Amino acid sequence: MKVIPLGGYVVLRQIDETVAGGFQLAEEGVEKPCIGEVLAIGARGLFDGEWYDCPEEVEVGVKVAYQKYGIFETTLNLTDKYVLAPFNKLIAKVEE
Repeated sequence: MKVIPLGGYVVLRQIDETVAGGFQLAEEGVEKPCIGEVLAIGARGLFDGEWYDCPEEVEVGVKVAYQKYGIFETTLNLTDKYVLAPFNKLIAKVEE
């Protein structure tokens, strides 16, 4: 299945913090940052009556931080989680 975002949205593959062996580390009372890899970018979108383009820094393959609320999360297969997020929910580009 291929997901093509409509105007104003990006498709992200959610990245979870794991350690060698595939175990996730849980910390009490600490909220994990929302980080995802950009898989596809839609055309410009309309938000609050204004047209927005995707930020120049965001391109396919880049890791970004995004807001936790106001997005759509889904699972298209048994292993990966995907996020459809509007451009205005992207917070930062993440570099390692």
